[in-house]
Amino acid sequence: LAEARGENVTDALKSEYSSVSFIDACLDAKSLALKVYMNTFYGEARNSGSPFFLRALAGEVTSAGQRNIKLIADLIRRKGFGVKYRDTDSLYLVCPEECFQKCDEAYDNGNGISKEEYWSRMVNISMEVIERLRNEVNDFLRNDNGSSYLKMAYEEVLFPVVFTGKKKYYGISHRREPNFNNKLFIRRVEIVKRGQSKHFREVDKKVIDESMKVDNSHTLYQIVKDVLKEIINDILQIDLTGMVKTAV
Repeated sequence: LAEARGENVTDALKSEYSSVSFIDACLDAKSLALKVYMNTFYGEARNSGSPFFLRALAGEVTSAGQRNIKLIADLIRRKGFGVKYRDTDSLYLVCPEECFQKCDEAYDNGNGISKEEYWSRMVNISMEVIERLRNEVNDFLRNDNGSSYLKMAYEEVLFPVVFTGKKKYYGISHRREPNFNNKLFIRRVEIVKRGQSKHFREVDKKVIDESMKVDNSHTLYQIVKDVLKEIINDILQIDLTGMVKTAV
């Protein structure tokens, strides 16, 4: 980054950065290897044709994970948080409304601070509140499990975010600070699908892009409706053969 700015960077700083990056990459590789190793044994434990088959072990791994995630979900709900999405090892939360009261007043339905500043403040508040919640959850897990091995990790704030179905969502990811120019985070939303026409891919992309704009004031339903209306207006320019192929 410093080189891109035309600034001088000492050899010592370059060497230190290279060393830290190497250590970080090694730790990531070890963590991934351990995850693959454990998942392999879990898979074999539930495989009736495997010499490592042990139904009780596989069942306990699943039930223990479900129990812990349910305990955490119940805990945070009691604290006023909303759970928008959860699976076997993760939760997407919404902070209590009162956390945003001051920035709501500053925005004043568009009569105060800009919408981007309003959203930025909401993201910052979410980061601070979730970090505190993470520590409380980890204390709870330590007391419940009798060990500090199992921990909750705070990863990111997704805002705005759209959930299109089970385990399918997209949004703008914010990790250390708000940045609404970040690349979209898309999880299992099938924008590119075999047999889908180029036109349909463009429609999908337009709906997603419009729904993520800071100045957007429409609901997702309204956006889809407007995009479909544009399609009807431009019907003569559409590759109908491609559309029929996709529909079939």
